[in-house]
Amino acid sequence: MAEELLKEDDTTQEPVEKKRTTKKKESEEGKQLTPEDPEYWEERVPYKPFYDGKYYVDDISVCVNGSRILIKRDIDEPVMIKRKFLHAIQNAERQQAEAARFEREHQYEE
Repeated sequence: MAEELLKEDDTTQEPVEKKRTTKKKESEEGKQLTPEDPEYWEERVPYKPFYDGKYYVDDISVCVNGSRILIKRDIDEPVMIKRKFLHAIQNAERQQAEAARFEREHQYEE
């Protein structure tokens, strides 16, 4: 069931874990991971895709540097995805919001 929710096109596919929240990992030196650390982007974080039953019903396909995942929208619980995929999704959502704002501001009025 969990593997149906999230499929990753990677040779090192890891099973999807639900209901597990990830705390910030600390490296061996005892410091918190930062975006400059490669492990930071591989850390799994919870994500709940928006689903409205009308417009946002299709699954979400996300590709980052050759790795791809498919996230089903019509799920009740958050899924755990790698931070790099969450970052790509958030960037796309911000870009869509900015495009909608720009379009509203520059509508032709007679």
